[in-house]
Amino acid sequence: MANSANQTVGDYHQAQGWVDTSQLPTSTKESLLRFLRKFPTLSYYKLDRAGTQQEPEWLRIVSETLCGFMPNTLVWVQFDRFGHPSSRELALRDIWYHRMFTTEASSEYKRILLGQHQLLVMYSWLETLGSMLAVKIGDVDDHNVYEFDYGDIAMSTESDGVIPQESVSIVFKSYTELLDHIVAIRLEGGEIVRAKE
Repeated sequence: MANSANQTVGDYHQAQGWVDTSQLPTSTKESLLRFLRKFPTLSYYKLDRAGTQQEPEWLRIVSETLCGFMPNTLVWVQFDRFGHPSSRELALRDIWYHRMFTTEASSEYKRILLGQHQLLVMYSWLETLGSMLAVKIGDVDDHNVYEFDYGDIAMSTESDGVIPQESVSIVFKSYTELLDHIVAIRLEGGEIVRAKE
């Protein structure tokens, strides 16, 4: 097991232990364990304390048990489908979403806002920016993952962009539901790891 200032890294078995001994709701734990079983060869990490970037409180709590996979490297993911249909037709099996987890989705906008809430962009279709997946910061009751086209963002101020509500779809009800629908992961060197049945 390796450690950094903010995270602990472990293998599949260690990550299972983090989840099993956590205080997360049973449904959340079951979802995380399903994801681990699909990708037993990856390395995983959890946050030892709150990160330096802004993130929703509910996501921070989950991240202290299991934040993600393959830390400190570039990864892309592929979904079998969205948990809830997008208002736009997307050929998800042909799209690789790049992991981002950033409030600064581009150099064009310092912040992207949905209503009064800033968005944390989790994954982006980088080749076209035609699909971005994000969660709200500051709304403790909203765990939804929103999907939108970067091209629909309108300039609000000199540094902020606003995405119109009508341009946004809820495609996952939570981060753990998002994980449930990942069927393949592409690593930085080009290797593709497909989910085990």
